[in-house]
Amino acid sequence: MIALPLLHEANLLGGLWLGYSASHHFSPEESNLLTTLAGQAAVAVANARLFETSEGGRQQLAAILTATPDAVIVTDSRLRILLLNPAAKDLFELPEEDIRGRRINEMIHHPQLAVALRASDERTSAHEIKLADGRTFSASTSSIFRQDGSIIGRLAVLRDVTDFKQLDRQKTDAIAAVSHDLKNPLSLMHGYATMLPMVGKLNVRQREFSKKIVVGVEQMSKLIEDVLDLQRIESILGSDWETHRFEELTQNVLEEARPTAIAKGIQLEYSLADEIRPVSGDESLLRRAIRHLIDNGVRYTKAGGTVRVHVDMRADDVVLSVTDNGVGISRADQDRLFERFYRVSGQQDGEYVGSGLGLTFVKSISERHGGRVWLESQLGQGSTFFLSLPASGGEGDQS
Repeated sequence: MIALPLLHEANLLGGLWLGYSASHHFSPEESNLLTTLAGQAAVAVANARLFETSEGGRQQLAAILTATPDAVIVTDSRLRILLLNPAAKDLFELPEEDIRGRRINEMIHHPQLAVALRASDERTSAHEIKLADGRTFSASTSSIFRQDGSIIGRLAVLRDVTDFKQLDRQKTDAIAAVSHDLKNPLSLMHGYATMLPMVGKLNVRQREFSKKIVVGVEQMSKLIEDVLDLQRIESILGSDWETHRFEELTQNVLEEARPTAIAKGIQLEYSLADEIRPVSGDESLLRRAIRHLIDNGVRYTKAGGTVRVHVDMRADDVVLSVTDNGVGISRADQDRLFERFYRVSGQQDGEYVGSGLGLTFVKSISERHGGRVWLESQLGQGSTFFLSLPASGGEGDQS
């Protein structure tokens, strides 16, 4: 009898043996032949196991994609469709026949989705997709990479958040209503507090207290105005949009912010790429988004620091980046930074006080213009905020 191990990549998969009922001497030729057969059998067993594992994983993945209520879209690097689960086909009312290999914009005529897929060059990003029937979807997009780091495809997962948006809208309306009702009482408080010195002489402590009352009322009034402004921004329909040179808007806002930066001892730098295409939108809203990002960089940069503002083109999008060398933002805070009233822990007091609505303004304005906003930051190493808007005439253009 002769026995040989079935070895594949140093793994023992089993054994191959051959026995005779009578005495037999195995020649070197027979041993070599059986060794070759054992090697081929090991490869066959390994392939069978690999196929079984792959098929099991494929069936499991297919079952998950079929059962999930979220729409899943997978494309190659050129945005040609590789996979659509049943929820995605139902969502966009696509035909049942095989549409793999077709361009995504040929089958799904939705500019916001195209912008979301194009925007996932480096990392996972979140977007808001609004459909014509009034439903709102939260789209999470990311790129699929090879081992060498090159992009081979893109993935988008869309979840229906219409009910959550409705609740959020009701909450915002309630806050706006309360804020509006508070304006008159606060105006009275401010007026009477400022008139206290007119009706009688105040001592030092009384003057100190009256000044604190005035400051507190002014801060509350500013917060109320921010809340009402946010509601107005989200209700704008975009009927008065025009085409603008985004780099000119940025430079104008930068010059307005320069005196504040100089007073803090901060240097403002501005750079511009070649051939920046125009954008369509509301000039006042665009200027406000730019101003919030630049003011944010100046606010969180210490004296002697630098804030760099750069305008560039990425595919069909105009991208503004504002880089500071300030305190930086932890990963845990980055995920919630654009939420209403959210402020980074430890930055609510002192010189960093704010309403927590500035970046919410930027996010809302960017979404109204078919764009997005995101950041890259590390604690102690500063932050870079990005505002991306579709160039006029691109897929994401609105008018």
